[in-house]
Amino acid sequence: MTPPRRTAVLLLACAATFALSVALPASAAAQEDAEEPRRFCYVGRPLPSCEMMLAAQFSYYPRIQRFSDLEAPYEWELGVLVNRGPGHAVGGTLVVGRDGNGGRTAVKARYRRWMGRHAALDASGGVALARRDWAPTVTTRTAVGVTGDVAVGLTDWVSVGVRGDLLWSDLNREPVGATYGTVRFGTVPGLVASVLGAVLAVVAVGVSG
Repeated sequence: MTPPRRTAVLLLACAATFALSVALPASAAAQEDAEEPRRFCYVGRPLPSCEMMLAAQFSYYPRIQRFSDLEAPYEWELGVLVNRGPGHAVGGTLVVGRDGNGGRTAVKARYRRWMGRHAALDASGGVALARRDWAPTVTTRTAVGVTGDVAVGLTDWVSVGVRGDLLWSDLNREPVGATYGTVRFGTVPGLVASVLGAVLAVVAVGVSG
């Protein structure tokens, strides 16, 4: 798929998820309005329902740029958000994942702007570590850089957006960058993916040992 088509698909997905978020049944919203306020929620909601909430997500980042030597990663993200008012929340997450060159990790600050009880705009940024091949020696080394993303959608299920990375290595003073689309699965499928990923990792270690 060419970059313009990827961008068009991404914009259509954003529009579809936003439309779905504002079309949730009013009866479900009324039922949740009657919930008792909780100190901590595994499925996030704005105040007054939740003070703190789990952020567990699984994401895939298809590359938008046509010319970039950075690979498209998939990542698991786990952390906590704290509601600071009825309309927004702040927090942080730890990220682990992989791409074609090896493992990736990151620590990110997170901001959430609630667009209802089920939908939100999420923005995050932080420091990233990634394995990649550096020319001209084609040696795989650890690169240090920054990462940031913005996504909108249904917080429990799926959201879409964009992401950018800049990475530096001691073998090359010039940073390399990439722009990605974002397909992020929310708390419910994110928890399932995290558990399955942990089980598969344990099984892989046992088989290799």
